[in-house]
Amino acid sequence: MQPYPSSIDGSGIRASSGNGKLSTDDAINTGNNNTDDQPINFQIVDMYFDIISLGCPIIQRSVMMDIISKNPLMNSNAPEEVALMYAIQANCYQRLGRKIEGRTAFNTSRKYLSQVFDLLDNFAIAGTFMYLSSFCMGEAEFNQSRYYLSSVQFFVAQNKQRLKDNIHFIHLCKTFMYLQLLLEEEEALDILSEEMKNSEQALHTNVVTTEKLTLQVYHFKKMIDFFMFITQNISDGQCGSSSNLSPSVPPPQFSSTMEEQLIQNHIQMIYSIPSQFNRSRSEASGTIRQVTKLMYLLMIDGIRLGILTKSQTQSDDVLIETANRIADFTTISYFSYLPPHVHTTVMNAARIHLSLIKQIQRGERISNGVDYYEYLRKEQRALTLMAERFTIVEKRFKSLLPLINEELMKRDQQFEQQIHSIIQTQQLQNQLLAIIPDDVNAIAQIHEIIGVKDVDLNTMNSYADVTRISLNIHTVPDSMGQDPFAVFLSPSFDINQVTTSPLSKENFYSDPQQFDPNNL
Repeated sequence: MQPYPSSIDGSGIRASSGNGKLSTDDAINTGNNNTDDQPINFQIVDMYFDIISLGCPIIQRSVMMDIISKNPLMNSNAPEEVALMYAIQANCYQRLGRKIEGRTAFNTSRKYLSQVFDLLDNFAIAGTFMYLSSFCMGEAEFNQSRYYLSSVQFFVAQNKQRLKDNIHFIHLCKTFMYLQLLLEEEEALDILSEEMKNSEQALHTNVVTTEKLTLQVYHFKKMIDFFMFITQNISDGQCGSSSNLSPSVPPPQFSSTMEEQLIQNHIQMIYSIPSQFNRSRSEASGTIRQVTKLMYLLMIDGIRLGILTKSQTQSDDVLIETANRIADFTTISYFSYLPPHVHTTVMNAARIHLSLIKQIQRGERISNGVDYYEYLRKEQRALTLMAERFTIVEKRFKSLLPLINEELMKRDQQFEQQIHSIIQTQQLQNQLLAIIPDDVNAIAQIHEIIGVKDVDLNTMNSYADVTRISLNIHTVPDSMGQDPFAVFLSPSFDINQVTTSPLSKENFYSDPQQFDPNNL
């Protein structure tokens, strides 16, 4: 098998346009010796095969390692190979959130590509255009992305008969078709997102969201059709079978309206066995399987949200369950490596949770004890992470971000107030203990001052108990319940009725003048 088509023939000579040959001695000798260029990182090899390629690499691992090991900045490598490496590196850095380095790699790839871009049948150049298009799509540069994809489309049309049996050409066709559909959907979603920026209807009605949101999911559905389509073996643009055990997935049919039959197709697709998991490749790894699986699950649940929001039946519980599951998916470590288009699913789930919180606040829905704020916080974290990586997510998320931040800020303030109230209560209790200590010695001093003796001052008695005992404070008899002052006005009133000890003239509470005959 060739490392990749139209790059190296059997004699080791690099192929150029037409039937001519470009020897290594005639390779580029200007621009490659610039030591200011960003070096190629060896780690992009593993990341490309595990994440960026989505299981459809257009170049062999050994060829990539060979190109990088030759230090393309210092040696006479073909510029199209260097351009391809930098285009792949730009996508890797973009997926890691290293925007500046990603843009630098993108510009470096363009610099090398500018010297050979008119070689019409060179596979490496077509691959470079394809990955440059993917990078531009993540940066919301749709016109630039479409320009690069049109060059790939021209290469495919010119070479599909000659290279139809080459596995790397098949992988390039799959990825190209996937990016082409993705670009179409991103452009449509971009228009819908602009229209939805000033619309708060989805946040003030029932869980069933706006028709425009449903259209967003509908456009997203077409992409998952293609996701299943490209993971099968294709020849000349026709869909083949990825496994003898699973039926072929037909090419997606695009229509301008969402009909009942389309809804049924959605449901059938969700519960069918995805054909891409039946494929086997020699370079498949656990990372490829997990990233692809997580991407697939998010896309499927994104479609499920579209179906449920369009349903006329009572499907709130299933809708909420799906949104909760999407939020949980974002906490998986592989989420940070997913392509930018999955942000649509996460944003729709965030709108669902935002709507639920608003309904509970307005009293339209009874709180069932589920912390929707926590789900919303997960989605905020996930979208913020993707916005740091992809400009397209940053643009679309900025209209929803203030609404999410407002609700989470309210929640945090309520939590802080509760904590502050608990702290204040505890501090008040501590202050009271400091002002009125439960001190037996202090009680003894009080007894000494008022002349009370023979009081048991054990540590088991509280301050209030001992004080009441020493001052002979007793409850009023039951006979005083109806008219508490009648007994005092009665001629037969006896002070012994309300005290257990004889009244002493030295009592702190007696008035000496009251018993002085000279004052009568």
